[in-house]
Amino acid sequence: MGKTDQTGTQVRSIYLTGGRAVISILITLLVMCLIFGLVWWIITLIPLPAPFGRVAQVIVAVIFLIIVIYMLLPLAGHPLLR
Repeated sequence: MGKTDQTGTQVRSIYLTGGRAVISILITLLVMCLIFGLVWWIITLIPLPAPFGRVAQVIVAVIFLIIVIYMLLPLAGHPLLR
């Protein structure tokens, strides 16, 4: 449901009823950690030359961090992702 702020525009807000939103985010983060950990492990097993292996690991880490930040910002009430 939405609320109206002082300017009269509709504002969406996150309601955590019974902690279900937090639990679902934690389960999603756990699954993401398993998937990205598996990808990280596979990258380390592939015999890539020195710079390419490190670049692949950095790309996986950046993608993981972007997804985690995207998931956690709405819980903090950040206005960019409402």
